[in-house]
Amino acid sequence: MPFFDDSGIVRENHRGLVVGAFAAFAEQVERMVAVSVAWSVVLFPALVALGFPGLPGWLRVSLAMLSSLLVVPATGALFALAARALAGEQLDLRTARAALRDTWTAALTALTPLFAGVGLLVWAVVLASATRLMILEVLLRGALLGLLVISSVWGPLLVARSNATAGSLLVGSARLLWLRPATMLKCCLAAALVLVASVITVAGAVLAAPMLIALLQTHLYEEVRYE
Repeated sequence: MPFFDDSGIVRENHRGLVVGAFAAFAEQVERMVAVSVAWSVVLFPALVALGFPGLPGWLRVSLAMLSSLLVVPATGALFALAARALAGEQLDLRTARAALRDTWTAALTALTPLFAGVGLLVWAVVLASATRLMILEVLLRGALLGLLVISSVWGPLLVARSNATAGSLLVGSARLLWLRPATMLKCCLAAALVLVASVITVAGAVLAAPMLIALLQTHLYEEVRYE
């Protein structure tokens, strides 16, 4: 099969949270892999910084910061492409450019504070564990778990709301969790299983996981949205 030679979109396959996401991936598998690889490339500088501790400190910090900056607009574009795929649109370079153009500003302003908040909470859990403050650690772990669950719809909410802010994404995702906790937890479990399976296979973490998880979370939003 030639690269990017797909048999077309079959809308009847897009049924069910998990089945629909995998069906959408399978219908454009070459394009989905290309998008996943493109998203993974932005993490390469950070991987270099982690994998080569002998590099000068300033260079390692610069590489890590570069990945941290690039991953935000890349994530916005990833979810925009997932929404287009689930809507039955064929993905190509034109749609990829449009997705990046339409979401990069909102992604930087809305997702950056949220991603930073998750990172700070992770560090807080580590510090609480190191200092053996058990009650504080339990509270922080609970807060981190809740934040990770509601983060499953940040990307789709960003794409759906042209005027998205960090506050609106946080409030909107918390409301969805309140309205449909079982569905959101099911999506988080499915995404975690995809991530674990991809890490085990190594190549899957680059070739499939990013787009599969974006499709799962976008499909989740389509099921639980209240607007």
